[in-house]
Amino acid sequence: SSLTRDRYMDLSLDIADASISNLTDALRHFTKTETLDANNKVDCRKCHQRQIATKGLRLATAPTILVCHLKRFACNMYGQQIRLNKDVAFPLQLDIGKCMSKANRSTPQPYQLVGVLVHAGRSCDSGHYYSFVRSGDQWYKCNDATVTEVNVDIVLKQKAYMLMYEVEGMRK
Repeated sequence: SSLTRDRYMDLSLDIADASISNLTDALRHFTKTETLDANNKVDCRKCHQRQIATKGLRLATAPTILVCHLKRFACNMYGQQIRLNKDVAFPLQLDIGKCMSKANRSTPQPYQLVGVLVHAGRSCDSGHYYSFVRSGDQWYKCNDATVTEVNVDIVLKQKAYMLMYEVEGMRK
């Protein structure tokens, strides 16, 4: 058995799998347990033999601000970088309790969406970034020097690149 702790600033979530259609699916995929067998067996230090093992990622702590990076760029079968233009739904409120380590018995507080970063463009080499930010109960689109008030429905229809959540009620 092995336990490794890594600090994190954000969660980079794979969205390429066809089964991933929303943020919860991406988080589930990120934390799923994987079996290491066949050519991926682990060398056991005690018995000096290759053993079948499982590995998985879990969150030990729930940050005040949770940043979720959706991996919108991947390589195709020819090794060319492509943009994943699929819709990935994301909620206004997020519960990450199922992503937490079982060693951490505390239940994290729910998160509230406060920011969405969008990349407009075909490749990671070019394009334009703009964002949606929440202030109070109102949402704003920030595009270079232009800030306009928008409806939350517009925000939820975006093909997000990064999502920023904060612990619900943190600013009260």
